[in-house]
Amino acid sequence: MDEVQDVVQKEKENNTVTLQIEVKSEKVNEALEKAYQKVVQEVSISGFRKGKVPRPVLEAKYGEEVLYKDALDILIPEAYEAAIEKTGLEPISEPEISDYEIKKGEPLIFEAKVDLKPEIELEQYTDIEAVREKVEINEEEIDEYLKEKQEEHAQLENSDKQFVEEEDYVIIDFDGKIDGESFPGGSEEEYGLEIGSKDFIPGFEEKLIGHKVAEEFEIEVTFPEDYQAPDLAGKTATFNVEIKEIKEKVKPEIDDELAKQATEYETIEEYKEEIRNRIREEREERVDNQFLRKIMDTISEDIDEDIPEEMIEKELNLMYYNTASQFAGQDISFEEILKQSGMDREMWNQQNYQQALTRVKDKLILEAVIREEKFEISEEELEEEINNLAEQFSQEPKELREKLEERNQITMVKKDLKREKAANFLKENNIGIEKTAAEIEKENKSKSESKIIQPGNKGERIDSEEILEESEDESEIDIVNSNIDLNKKNEKE
Repeated sequence: MDEVQDVVQKEKENNTVTLQIEVKSEKVNEALEKAYQKVVQEVSISGFRKGKVPRPVLEAKYGEEVLYKDALDILIPEAYEAAIEKTGLEPISEPEISDYEIKKGEPLIFEAKVDLKPEIELEQYTDIEAVREKVEINEEEIDEYLKEKQEEHAQLENSDKQFVEEEDYVIIDFDGKIDGESFPGGSEEEYGLEIGSKDFIPGFEEKLIGHKVAEEFEIEVTFPEDYQAPDLAGKTATFNVEIKEIKEKVKPEIDDELAKQATEYETIEEYKEEIRNRIREEREERVDNQFLRKIMDTISEDIDEDIPEEMIEKELNLMYYNTASQFAGQDISFEEILKQSGMDREMWNQQNYQQALTRVKDKLILEAVIREEKFEISEEELEEEINNLAEQFSQEPKELREKLEERNQITMVKKDLKREKAANFLKENNIGIEKTAAEIEKENKSKSESKIIQPGNKGERIDSEEILEESEDESEIDIVNSNIDLNKKNEKE
């Protein structure tokens, strides 16, 4: 912030503010010198080699004004960023720069008009009633976990079976052709396949059932229209197949021996209790997030302020970047996946617009709660979070903190922690009306049936999205959105 000598907020109208920013004269002189170093490489003056014209000679011929544009290009962005940091304002648009005048040895004064993030006022954010699902665990769920563990530790053993049956594990040779021509991945020897696993082309596994060991035969299957390899999608292939061997999957008993073999527990009952606790923990987190989602939606209904399109567009960009980054290093990019789906970026934005708007409102609500409750982050809380991030990024905490400070991302970490505090505050200070999953499903079904056609709206159907039927993913609220990237400088949200 050494660049800025003074910042004055001249006027504010709605969410637009005009700042008068004054830059120190020393910084002006430094910028003019940098501008000279650039301009001198571009001009030719008789008697001097290119790039060697002394500054007084250059200014005498062209005037000092020849340096102003480049000097302003250096000064204004740096001074504006410093002014924003100094004032703590949160702009959502690029500034309009005006009324600037630059002279050697004098301060630079200019004005920056910028739109700010709106600060919403919440009428009520505590003691709101919302349905909260009762956490229930049944023994069938625990049994499913145990069956998965049993499946993981199953052994394949030689079988004296002669004919292939459902759930058998077969070793086969196959050679596939389309219109008499081989295709990539269409042939394999000694290939292991579990019948019923649906790991192969639809219909292939079923057509092996009933055939016997050493038998050679021909089967025909059609690739799905949405098959991952577009050049094979919808085409019919003929496979020559030989059953080489049939194996049986032998599963261990669900008993203490399985617990000892597969886990750190001595008995199956101890392992069951661990599964029960894990299910409860995961379910409570999901239910908490669903409850928070309902509270946030209720609060959001009372927000009268118009949400600036710049904020929604920025959130869409963030969502797109996060999704695309998940495909980094893979064989196919997110852009290519969109093309294969018949979509482009504009269509993707339209599809995700409402979600982006919801995320923006969520942030504004949480920030309003932070202001009202005056949440702050202690050094101990910050240190604990940096330790957690260090473990996540496989780095030393001290080195990570240095990187975060270098990239001006400590503020971002604190902001995320404050949002988390605000979210937890909303969970704890609102009223959950507990109902079972069955009761909630019954109520939602009843609402759906009663909102088919309303009197006065002849034949007009009510949008089904108005009915509260949230999936697990939709119910979760993303309260930490900064997405710290250690490979780039901090970008203000």
